[in-house]
Amino acid sequence: MEIVIFDTNAYRNIATDKDVKDIETAVLHFKQLEQKNQIVSLMHPIVIKELLYHVAGERNSLHYLCVKALKAMFFHCGDNVRFGVLADFDLQISRFFFKVIDPNRERIDTQLGEIVCALGLKDTDHVLKRYQYNLKQIRAQIKETEDFFKNQLKGFIKKIDPNADSWSILQNDANKRKKAIEYFKSEQIEKEISLGYISMAYQNLLSKGLIPTESNESLLKKGEVFREIFQAPIQLYKSLLQKFVQPEFDMDSKSRENFVWDIHIMFTIGDHVVSGTISQLYLITSDNEMINAAKNAGFLSKVFSYPEYIELIRGRIDNYDSSAI
Repeated sequence: MEIVIFDTNAYRNIATDKDVKDIETAVLHFKQLEQKNQIVSLMHPIVIKELLYHVAGERNSLHYLCVKALKAMFFHCGDNVRFGVLADFDLQISRFFFKVIDPNRERIDTQLGEIVCALGLKDTDHVLKRYQYNLKQIRAQIKETEDFFKNQLKGFIKKIDPNADSWSILQNDANKRKKAIEYFKSEQIEKEISLGYISMAYQNLLSKGLIPTESNESLLKKGEVFREIFQAPIQLYKSLLQKFVQPEFDMDSKSRENFVWDIHIMFTIGDHVVSGTISQLYLITSDNEMINAAKNAGFLSKVFSYPEYIELIRGRIDNYDSSAI
């Protein structure tokens, strides 16, 4: 089975300078190509949340663009009967390493898909009013997650440079800066990142009474396996850490805060088991950092820009009328 995920900007680009009818026409054209290629399109919960964050904000041009992007997502991944949402990274980790799923956590992603479908099928203002509480929660949760991620990073870099008073570290010590770069590129940091994700998932599931206690040795072994199969998000994480030795790097800028979501999306890249089936999963993105991370992880063949993807699926079909796209 082949599965495709579009990232946030892919849907926004499809929606740019089009009305809803034109968006539907464009999406259904390439959706027909996917169906002929037996490719299944799924929503990614992070992409939904990133778009809904702006929908829940000020009624400006970005708000309206993200509404249209969500409609594009619905036309691509749903209909008036069903929709499909890929499990987010924490659910993947829970299922793969601990053989358990938190049903309440899974329900949250299902609810995200329901909001997308409502926007695709019903009057936009009615949907926004109906889900206004959910949208406020999503905005708050996104801010909370970004702040938590930044606080983790602050604690980490303070251990490396206790005198750092900004996001750029070791700017006055070339030798220490060189050693930090080597560390950020090392296998050791990969092991630490991997164990960090395993430990975080373990503590979360344990606190909910969903799993029994495990030994440190067991968690270390899980960390080793994590490092083997989730190289793509690890590589993106490493690329972020290397930026802290750059002059004037600012993690507080909005484009940098998005790194946490890009890392989450990169959990789609690799040789994974998706919903119990061995699947080829493709990510459609034009983000150079994500593409480079996939390349460094050995999975460049799983990532395409939107034009590359259309060329790929069109090229599989003989005598297709290219004027349709």
